[in-house]
Amino acid sequence: MKISVSACVITKNEEKNLPVCLKSIQSIVSEIIVVDTGSTDRTVQIAKEFGARVFSFEWIHDFAAARNYAIEQASSDWIIFLDADEYFSPDCVQYLPGAILEATQKELDMILCMMSHIEPKTGKLTFSNIHIRIFRNHPQIRYVGAIHERIVRMDKPAQALDVQQDITIIHTGYCDEDLHTKEKGKRNLEILFSELQKKPDSFDLLFYIAESYLVDKKYEEALEYAKRAQKYRNSGLKGVYEKNYVNIIKCLNQLGEQEKVILQTILEAIEEYPNYPDLYLLLGDAHKRSYRYRDAIHVYQIGVNLLNQSSIAQSNGYATAARVLDSVGFLYSKLREWNQSVTYHVQALQIDKFLYTSLVNLISVLGRFEKPDTVVSFLDKIYERSNIRECLYLFRASLESNNIGVATILLKNLPEKDPALKEFKAIFDFLTGNYEHAYSVFCDLYRETSTIEYAYGALAAAWKKNNPNYYTDLQNLFSNDSELHQLTLNILGETSQFNIDKKSMLMFLIYVSGTLKISDFQLLFDVVKKSNLYLEMAEYLYIQEKYVDAYQFYNVFLEQGEQLPSNRLAEITFKVGDCLLQCGLHEHAWAFLQKAHSLVPEDFRVYESLFELAKHSKRVHEVKSVLETAIRKYPDSNYLRNLKEQSILA
Repeated sequence: MKISVSACVITKNEEKNLPVCLKSIQSIVSEIIVVDTGSTDRTVQIAKEFGARVFSFEWIHDFAAARNYAIEQASSDWIIFLDADEYFSPDCVQYLPGAILEATQKELDMILCMMSHIEPKTGKLTFSNIHIRIFRNHPQIRYVGAIHERIVRMDKPAQALDVQQDITIIHTGYCDEDLHTKEKGKRNLEILFSELQKKPDSFDLLFYIAESYLVDKKYEEALEYAKRAQKYRNSGLKGVYEKNYVNIIKCLNQLGEQEKVILQTILEAIEEYPNYPDLYLLLGDAHKRSYRYRDAIHVYQIGVNLLNQSSIAQSNGYATAARVLDSVGFLYSKLREWNQSVTYHVQALQIDKFLYTSLVNLISVLGRFEKPDTVVSFLDKIYERSNIRECLYLFRASLESNNIGVATILLKNLPEKDPALKEFKAIFDFLTGNYEHAYSVFCDLYRETSTIEYAYGALAAAWKKNNPNYYTDLQNLFSNDSELHQLTLNILGETSQFNIDKKSMLMFLIYVSGTLKISDFQLLFDVVKKSNLYLEMAEYLYIQEKYVDAYQFYNVFLEQGEQLPSNRLAEITFKVGDCLLQCGLHEHAWAFLQKAHSLVPEDFRVYESLFELAKHSKRVHEVKSVLETAIRKYPDSNYLRNLKEQSILA
């Protein structure tokens, strides 16, 4: 059966995008129709070079009108309609003729494809949704809607073939740069508000106005129109009611709304749309922020399972799947369930191997139990060490996870003179005790770039090497930067009678303990003492999971007897208890956690820590009443219900 296909494209100043678009479909279409709405660049010339029939159309602020004009010029049996910033991925083009043939034989009107929205600069997938870009050339099939136009069959409901698993359209248009240069957001809003005057009760128009404001980061306006849209149920689009709820939740998050309000909104949305995965992923984020780690894992898993069951219109879940799996892996590591942590980090990296947080956490967990060569062999299943970019990426992550053995193996695969290696080699030298060479490289890097982190690296190497000559060198090197000059005096000077910039000192301490992994408590203490940064240092070390050192700094701070608000004291008390718990000092941990609970009885972390501690001690009877209190405060907690139903604390 011979089936002809027309490609239709609307353009205005698309010389950068159009070649990729037309090249992706040139081999499978009978003709190319380009309708230009006033380009002043080489768009028209490029279209003609591809053999397109080019038509001019005066822009009347109506996308449907422009698209329908293009359809009227097409002469083939079927139409593929793309925007200039869209194209078919190369591996999908081969399926297009077969899909069109199948739809023809089944007497269907349209073909459903997956649309993947890509950030051009990074190549990252931002979100995916279902679109119709392939349809019959039929007089009753036309676009409606001045903006966010959609294809419909006018005389009866359209029947579609679903090929979203095989055919993907890549869309690259909505990056920050394009939005700025083309003023798409402003253009869209002007058209939408014009249409809203005619149809003030249109869900679709209110929804798209909210989306336009959301893209422009005008969250108050976006929230206003998203809430107005909730009043109406007159949309014919799939998934938009659910997506509108997601937009409301995003706005509440960005506007700093109280967590209980955000949580209640998410739960209301899930009650109305229990099969929409994005809502569970947002609920997981909310639980994670509230330190409800096991509850977060539970709802994240529900969301991921819903994604795997079927494709959901308007869902952003596919684009965020790697991030969600990374979060679950992180949460399992916080709960010290290492096997599960590894499983989820691997799944995340199989989707996006350059998800850095997942890679660092994976190396960190594996490094607890495996020899360096075993860790590297494991990573070889995901990465190509022969690829310099990937090997350097692994090297950097191994340094951040402080796995010197893995870094040493990877370094052998890297070219010694590679400029990209210079910074990380300096860090490697520092971590392996080669302070003299690290000092030299950090100084060179600072001279070349004036980057503050390189100054900190040079100062830290001088500090560790304890060479008096470095003091004079750095004073000269930092002579034009009073802040660094003063910091050098504070760190390397023989006296402490200098004015101390606490912010500058803290940034230095964070760099040396985070990037350079200095964990010598006494060495850090001598500097922290000068600036009275005990609490700040304790907080940072706690985040870094350096519980022994964090506890010591918390302890010194508390011994000073500073008066604190009850909620702040409770926060510190809990963290001290958690440090002791992580270090295996259960009796001491119990005392601090009990005190934290008495200070702030609504803190979920305290409940979870007490219950976990009780399961490994003889204090089960002491927390039964606490469990009942916790369930009353958190009736939605799956974790707490399981504790009670499974009689874990019985």
